[in-house]
Amino acid sequence: MPLAARDLDILSGLKKDLFEGAPACFYDAIRVPVEDAQSLTGSYRSKIKGLSPLIPRAERERLLAEVEQLVQDDQVDFSFLQVEDQEKMLREIATAASPKLESCRAANGVVLSRIEELLETQMQRATDAGTFVTEKVDRRFGADAYSAGFRRILDSFGKPGEQVPGDAPSRRSGTDQGIAAGILRQFLRLEQLRLLYDY
Repeated sequence: MPLAARDLDILSGLKKDLFEGAPACFYDAIRVPVEDAQSLTGSYRSKIKGLSPLIPRAERERLLAEVEQLVQDDQVDFSFLQVEDQEKMLREIATAASPKLESCRAANGVVLSRIEELLETQMQRATDAGTFVTEKVDRRFGADAYSAGFRRILDSFGKPGEQVPGDAPSRRSGTDQGIAAGILRQFLRLEQLRLLYDY
C-alpha cells in the first residue's frame, strides 16, 4: 500500500534504504490556522522558562527565539498545538463546508497534491528504482545489525573525540561535560518540546 507519513528525523537513514522504489510521500509539516497565537507562543515560553535551571542560557535564548517564529501568517504546524487544540481543530474541519478546512487545504496544497498522486499509484513490489524486499529490513534491523550497533556503542565509551580548540565539546569527547553537551544538543530542540508531550 502507498505510504504518506510525517518526515521525522528518526527516518533519515531509513527512507533511502527501505522506501526507495516504493510509493511513499514524506511531508515535514501540516499548516493549520491558529486562533490565539499569543496564548500558544506564551505556553511555549513558559515551558522553556520553566526549564531554565536545567539548560544553559544561550540554549534557552535560542529556543525562545524559535518560539517567536512558530506562528507564520496566522498559521502553525499542527503538531505544535496542544492536544485539546488539535482535537478542536479536527472537529472544526470535519465538515465539508468548514471555512477552516478550506484554509487548511490552501495552506497545504503542495502536500495534498503529492498525497493525491500517491493514492493514484498502485503498490509495486518491484520497480525500476529497486525492490522492496525483507532482506533490506533484515540488514537494517536484524540481529546482526543490532549486535554491530551495540558493539559500536560499547567501544565508544571512554574514547576521546576530536575537538577543535574553542569549539563546543564533541558528543564523543569521553568527558562528562562533552557527553552532557551532546545530550543537550540532541534534545533541546523546539520539536522535542512540543506541548502535546505534556499531555
